[in-house]
Amino acid sequence: MFRRIHTVWLAVLLVLASATPARAAPVWADKLYAACATGAVTSHALVADNVDGYLFKLGGWARPCQAVPPSTYYFGVLTFDEWRGYGVPTVSYVTGDAPTDYTVEARPLARSSRDWAMVKALCVSHGPSRNNLACFAVSVDAVGVPSLISVPVDDPLVLKPWSSSPATGPDCGLCA
Repeated sequence: MFRRIHTVWLAVLLVLASATPARAAPVWADKLYAACATGAVTSHALVADNVDGYLFKLGGWARPCQAVPPSTYYFGVLTFDEWRGYGVPTVSYVTGDAPTDYTVEARPLARSSRDWAMVKALCVSHGPSRNNLACFAVSVDAVGVPSLISVPVDDPLVLKPWSSSPATGPDCGLCA
């Protein structure tokens, strides 16, 4: 009897010891994001805005690689200057296991600024720092009108650390 109980306890301990602990979902600016996702920007348009001068409307789709609970995991736009990428997730995966169609707005780094000159690139991303789904370099003409040029998701323009909000300079004391 003792031997049988000992064998059962030993088996239970072996199962518990070999169990892999569950990994917590990654967090981006206090919101969950999918560790893996696919997606594309299928349309983009420059829109004149009386407040910011110009903004871009980006449309497309995103889908997590593995099913996630609906409306609990997010993605969004990152805007890059020469030092960092800035942004927070604003769009949730609607179903969690099928493509989510989206339209998002990309604005200059300073909300009150009409100046796109500091913006080097922007990406639709499923997480901070190198989780890009689609990216664009930003070019500004002589009169300040920005345009987008598609670049790879691993272009040096977008391989920069992430911060929740823009500040100034490479040492950015206010960055998150």
